Amino acid sequence: MSSIRDRLLKSGIGPNKLNLNRSCVVCGRPAFGLGELCALHRNRRKAHGHPKIRSGLRVKEWRPILPTVLRFMKANPPSAEALASVGRLIDPGNAPTPSVPRRHPRRLLYEELCHWQRPEARKSAKVKRWNYKPRGILARLVAAQVVLEEQERRFPGAASEIELARTLCSMFHRRERASGKRKQRLSGSVYRELADRIRSSGAAGLYILQSARGVIRQRELEQLEIANRPKKPQPPPDLLPD
Repeated sequence: MSSIRDRLLKSGIGPNKLNLNRSCVVCGRPAFGLGELCALHRNRRKAHGHPKIRSGLRVKEWRPILPTVLRFMKANPPSAEALASVGRLIDPGNAPTPSVPRRHPRRLLYEELCHWQRPEARKSAKVKRWNYKPRGILARLVAAQVVLEEQERRFPGAASEIELARTLCSMFHRRERASGKRKQRLSGSVYRELADRIRSSGAAGLYILQSARGVIRQRELEQLEIANRPKKPQPPPDLLPD
């Protein structure tokens, strides 16, 4: 039976790209280059985030933090440039040329963002947690970033941008298949392209990171204040009711 090294070399990976002295933290194969992952899981990380993440960030995890985030943003409002950057995150932009393949990541992202502009793609406005103005979208991204900062070991590496992209996608309904019986599954390329937009968003990305850390400090101060409150005096033992 051939060794793992021989199988990887036969698959087209040159020996100079293999780190035989270091194993992948997921499967144990030789790591790729100077990283901690093999070539297979390195490619998977680009599309779906870090492979060690068993469950992504869910809405119910950041939803309870949203009121605190809104209070923080009221005291520290975002700049006009940050709000404009949020608008550019969900702007489809120019349509790809006809020569771009149908499954190309840029075309997939354009089609998905065009779907988001339709009223039926947005979730019920009666639910207060869905606000599609730039300020509302920014608040939800900040709330998600708070969870990512507090659980840093759960989301290693560049997984935070992927999870922010998932949070953004969770605000919209999926497109229906041609049969109409079920929703389309969102491609990993869309998450990756949105993560790249968030990473290069400039003022919006900086505000998300700074506000998340500010909210964490504020929550720590609130918890410390609650812990230092004087406790209600207890009655003497002989006066306790039977």
